[in-house]
Amino acid sequence: MAVHFIVDDQSPELKYLCPVTKETVSGAYLNKTWTTTASDQCLEGWFQYTFYGTGVEVVIFSSSLQNHSAKLDDSSWITQYNRGSFQSPLVPDEQHTLVYAPGSLDTPTFDYLIVEAGPSTPLQNQTIVVDDTDPGLIYGGNWSTQIPFPMPRDLSTAFFRDTTHWSKNAGDTLEFNFSGSSVAIFGAFVNISVGHDFSATYTVDGISTVASIPDGTLDGLPMNCLFSTSTMPAGNHTLSVQITQISPPLFVGFDFLMYNASFANLEEIPGYVSSSSSLEQRKYLAGTLAGGVIGGVGFIFAVLVFIIILRRRNRGAGRPNVMGQKNRIWSVSSITPPLFALSFARMLGQTRCKNVYMISRWVSPRLQSFIKFPRRTLATSAENTPPADPVEYCQDLVRKHDYEGFLMSHFYPGPSKGGYFALKAFSVRPATFNSNGTD
Repeated sequence: MAVHFIVDDQSPELKYLCPVTKETVSGAYLNKTWTTTASDQCLEGWFQYTFYGTGVEVVIFSSSLQNHSAKLDDSSWITQYNRGSFQSPLVPDEQHTLVYAPGSLDTPTFDYLIVEAGPSTPLQNQTIVVDDTDPGLIYGGNWSTQIPFPMPRDLSTAFFRDTTHWSKNAGDTLEFNFSGSSVAIFGAFVNISVGHDFSATYTVDGISTVASIPDGTLDGLPMNCLFSTSTMPAGNHTLSVQITQISPPLFVGFDFLMYNASFANLEEIPGYVSSSSSLEQRKYLAGTLAGGVIGGVGFIFAVLVFIIILRRRNRGAGRPNVMGQKNRIWSVSSITPPLFALSFARMLGQTRCKNVYMISRWVSPRLQSFIKFPRRTLATSAENTPPADPVEYCQDLVRKHDYEGFLMSHFYPGPSKGGYFALKAFSVRPATFNSNGTD
């Protein structure tokens, strides 16, 4: 979720480098103001702006398509060809200085610029701008993103980001949660000349205000302030909008909103998740899954090699089996998948454990059919009956037959002890055959 703050053309933070003309108009521009050049001195440098962020966009209108340039810091000039707007490349999240030169533009009118915030960008008291397509906005009813009728527009008028949500229905709603000390909603109306009846209820934290079409609104022109308030305390707030009356064929369009931030940076925005954080999280989960699969396959392969070596050694010994008593048979089936999964869950985590368990379920029956072990009888007693917990069983086995290894387990962190005892138990178990077996 990208966060941007907006800077008006007549902000004191902007430094003009040449003579300029500042105008106040009836509509179509942010805060009803724009600035243009007043001298040829501006050709090499019109204005300068220093900011913190990862990118900047300058919104300028001109009657012709021409080359114009801008540069960031000490880099080379970047030339773009359009009606005046400039979009910078992605830059590191630190302080930058923008210099804009209009070049061959014919009577350019500068309206505002937008800065994309980064994780360390200072945002306290900045004017955050939220487009009508922002996922944080909750629409209710029958809003439409299609322009209802051709509107009278010239080259100097444009909707923010060229998008708008339109409504012609009483009962349509809009809700937005934010953390700030002021808020303003901007939009437009179509067919004012034949439909004047309009009212909407704007509610902030339970306090409602009813407003109609603002005075001086021109048909089809954007940047009309539908509602604003600056009396709220800094903090978290909820803004709700409900259209209570609208007469056809009148349409109202919601374009964007702005609020004064009461948070210091992106991390303090409630519910904010950066795109880079999501990407790192996806990379981590993918790495965990891959590690679990590779680790599980490697472990099963090691067990397979161990069993093959043991089988060859037993075949060389050639000892006969003794039958006739109730014996416990040691086979591949005694190395059960739950033992693998539970032991290595402590070491690899739940995600990897699931992968090990699934691999074990697939491999164990195939090991039984692939390897035919000599049946070796082992004496059974209540003392040798394994408990329900495989980790407890492995720990008890290591404590009895490899006490030095048992003492070494205290140097392993808690989550890793299960895997440690499982590996030690595999090395201890064959050593007990000669002492526990009967010939």
